[in-house]
Amino acid sequence: MKNNSVLENSPCPLCQNQQPHRLSDQGQFGLPCHVVICPNDGMVFLSPRWSKERYLEFYQNEYDSYYRESVLSIEEEELKYRDIKLIAYRLDDTLGLLAERTSVLDVGAGMGWSLSWLFSKYPNVKNIYAIEPSRHCITNLEEVVGAKVVTGDVDSCWGKDKFDLVIMRHVLEHFMDPLKVLEQAASRLEDTGVIYIAVPDMMRPAGSLKNHWLRAVHTYYFSENTLSAIASKAGLRALTIGWEGAELWGVFEKCPEGKKDVFYKNIYQSQVRVFRVHQFKRFFLDPIFTVGKVLLRHSPCMTQRIAEKLKKVFGV
Repeated sequence: MKNNSVLENSPCPLCQNQQPHRLSDQGQFGLPCHVVICPNDGMVFLSPRWSKERYLEFYQNEYDSYYRESVLSIEEEELKYRDIKLIAYRLDDTLGLLAERTSVLDVGAGMGWSLSWLFSKYPNVKNIYAIEPSRHCITNLEEVVGAKVVTGDVDSCWGKDKFDLVIMRHVLEHFMDPLKVLEQAASRLEDTGVIYIAVPDMMRPAGSLKNHWLRAVHTYYFSENTLSAIASKAGLRALTIGWEGAELWGVFEKCPEGKKDVFYKNIYQSQVRVFRVHQFKRFFLDPIFTVGKVLLRHSPCMTQRIAEKLKKVFGV
């Protein structure tokens, strides 16, 4: 791992402010993770961060071994389709949006099991597409799933195909320029198409900040407010937005009036408060859970009871 890669500063994607306030310099695996927040709107992002070239190299060759070990081994059937079943429930059972979809693009498709499941379960889905940088995953997408890989770099041209469903499950927070990607998605979306987006919810962080939540690969951290604002700037509007646990999700369609700069509420103070409160809790909890891992090997029942009590007291 090249921890000493050159780092670059980045502006706030909503207002282009280049003087954000520092939140943290610690992240998972000890990789560069300089978390900042914009005082103008409350957008949380990394600055400085790796270069575009370093990120692309990481996603092509190293990301799977850090975050997707399952794709390097034989995956269990339930694990393969767990995420797409939840997406389908939210899109179809709740909103009735899958029955008419014919062309699906999965951005950050991994091995492509979500596309495979949709293709097998919904006869109307005729064409499946993927954007995926991992060389290992691309092989499976093309040779096993039968998907057309549009590109391995989300920032490059997406071709001329159009889609009536674009899935962005836990990928928007990884991009160098999420506004540019959303604009690209909107331009390739059919007039009746929708985009499903799910991201970690920065207003409801979970687990250890430095050992889990904050990551070098998460270049942006969205709240409902900042996600809605950046989608609107890209010419999209929310059909629905919800949250479950630490996940924020929404379904978006094209705005009839196109791209626009919206007035968005500045959540700077409330976002900082949420972050600091969670940081304070984890200052005490992280050492406890470290000891708990050791105890778990010797007394799993007692450890479980302690964990349940801590959850009631701290809410994490």
